Amino acid sequence: MIQHLNTQVESLDDLLAAYERVIAHGFHMQWSAGQHTTDRELSFSCVTPSGFEWELGWNPIVVTPDLEEHWAPKTYDSISIWGHTPIGESVLTRLTQFRYAAASLRGGRPELPVLR
Repeated sequence: MIQHLNTQVESLDDLLAAYERVIAHGFHMQWSAGQHTTDRELSFSCVTPSGFEWELGWNPIVVTPDLEEHWAPKTYDSISIWGHTPIGESVLTRLTQFRYAAASLRGGRPELPVLR
């Protein structure tokens, strides 16, 4: 079972267009737009009809061989510099996610909601 998938877009315009399209097509937004502490990526996350998080991001730090030799481990207090706040999460949302997970462990496939 997929829990999280990250897709990179080429430009900030692409990220904004994707955000508008995801909302227009009725996808549930999981996390608001924000910027990660670790790679400085700007991103947002929605939930696919299959129930996993799909994160679309732009412009992360890319660790190239010349950067890698100067790279040092760091500890961060949070996953985001700003944003990435949960949107509309409820106990029912979590229980539904657990139901999908339990069904996948049993080898079953839960019936997925229809996108409208």
